[in-house]
Amino acid sequence: MSKNDKICIVFVSNKPYIEKFIKTCKLLISNGEYKGDICLLYGNDLKDTINDYLFIKENKIITKYFEDLIFPEKFYETKKNMKNRRSCNTKLFQYHKLHLFNVYFKKWDYIFYMDSTMRIYRDVEPLIECKTPNKLVAHSDTYPDYKWKLKSQFIKNIEKYNTNCDYFQSGIMIYDTNIINETTFNDLYNLSIEYDFAKNNDQSILALYFICEKNIWEKIPIKKGELYLYDSIPRNRDYDYVMLSHWIIHFGYKIPPFTPTSELIKDIDHNNFTYQKVQKRGKHNWYRVFNKDEGHFWYCKDTGESSWN
Repeated sequence: MSKNDKICIVFVSNKPYIEKFIKTCKLLISNGEYKGDICLLYGNDLKDTINDYLFIKENKIITKYFEDLIFPEKFYETKKNMKNRRSCNTKLFQYHKLHLFNVYFKKWDYIFYMDSTMRIYRDVEPLIECKTPNKLVAHSDTYPDYKWKLKSQFIKNIEKYNTNCDYFQSGIMIYDTNIINETTFNDLYNLSIEYDFAKNNDQSILALYFICEKNIWEKIPIKKGELYLYDSIPRNRDYDYVMLSHWIIHFGYKIPPFTPTSELIKDIDHNNFTYQKVQKRGKHNWYRVFNKDEGHFWYCKDTGESSWN
């Protein structure tokens, strides 16, 4: 591994997520102090408008179009009939991530993929330093108790592979492009068709392929010194994180009072959140406040307290 390795940070977005990409990319450049190559991988619904985004032009974002994936009819029927897994059918663009393993990306030594909804708080260099030759480095989806197994990512058993193992999230992935060859993308595409009963679309398939078929997954370290590198949620708001897939409400922060009938309150970034339901805790009513892009937390109108639990 060399300091001279060519690195590219890559995002995947369709039109509904383009503004989220821009928000996260701004954080990458400012808070993340990143000055290297950035690539946006997009599909059909941005094909005619991608050059209209001033942010992309001003920051010299590399744009790469891949046609939306088309699957056999049986694939769509299976997804439609997967009860309680609505995202399997409504978020099929997630499979666009398979294009990350196209030979196009071999022009760089390492790819650092991140979802377009990440929250970046510090210099991303400690994460980039996790790059490992011939490996895909990613965060365990089962952290911190490691109770879930890869088999939980599918609605049926897969006899060909041992899926009674840990697996990774596909929200961030850092990988050596040596793991990509001329058949990698097609292998992933065919695996997606064969195991169309994957619960979490691309994540299930990528884990199956790179763990069970290739055995090249390595876990991202949880922390370096006192610095926490990445987590899906902030498990302790005293920690310093480089990156999270959810935002942080700091201890002691008082959310401005709101009237439940108004439906709207504001978080510390002044983004609108809506309350969902009431939970009685002792003498006080707590509201579950949420935003589909960010996550949720509990808020007590009476005391102004907030809690993740």
